[in-house]
Amino acid sequence: CDDESSSSEDVQQFFTNKFISNKKTKNLKKIVTASNRKQVKSKEWIGESEGDKPKKPKPRYKSRKKLCGICGALVDRLADHTRSHTNENLHKCPHCPVQMAHPSNLLRHVQMVHEKKVIKTCEPCGKSYITYNSYKAHMRAHHNVGEKYQCEFCAKIFN
Repeated sequence: CDDESSSSEDVQQFFTNKFISNKKTKNLKKIVTASNRKQVKSKEWIGESEGDKPKKPKPRYKSRKKLCGICGALVDRLADHTRSHTNENLHKCPHCPVQMAHPSNLLRHVQMVHEKKVIKTCEPCGKSYITYNSYKAHMRAHHNVGEKYQCEFCAKIFN
């Protein structure tokens, strides 16, 4: 640009007014200009979208469960699950003939079935529990302890 009327400030202003993040270009209906831009937390300038409605946050991506073609179960890790059917590379329990496809499942099996390690003991009645969920269920059922919920329709209270 050898034009005498243009300067580096004009070029800089042009790029500042037209800056659009690559991530945001799909959602924009207008070209960003100095009059319709707004700043977001990431310090990028974006244009006003159609209707300028606040966006709902996207839910976190949950991994979709896959259907096992052998038994019909819905599982997170199909490759690990399939090994349980084919008996390949299974992790064996040192105390009994049980075999597991995933090492964390075997660890949980050993702790709950063979070691019976007490996680929590009920203070009022002295019963011991090897899982926290079973302790919480006991406290709700026998000692009426825990969060209470009220039904919006019939006003019954549940714990």
